[in-house]
Amino acid sequence: MQAITQVENVFEAEEQHHRYAMTPQDWMRLEDEAEARGLTLVGYYHSHPDSPAIPSIYDRDHALPNFTYIITQVQDGEAVDMRVWRLKDDRTAFDPDTLIVT
Repeated sequence: MQAITQVENVFEAEEQHHRYAMTPQDWMRLEDEAEARGLTLVGYYHSHPDSPAIPSIYDRDHALPNFTYIITQVQDGEAVDMRVWRLKDDRTAFDPDTLIVT
């Protein structure tokens, strides 16, 4: 079983175009909901409006190890590219990854 859950962006409105954050309470709720359903959190997805689907320095600085990161490039309101990434063990960068949904 798999699921995708959307979580509210709690950054200030003027920052939401290029930043995303959730509350610790959202994180705990997601963990609890996943556990109750027999699921495990495996990653995050977000968009890069008018920017490539490549992790930013902000993404790297806020990434968690062992998670999959899906980034979608949105150009002029249309999704044009989607890439999957995984943080390197030394946290210096991301490596491209592959996501297989069965």
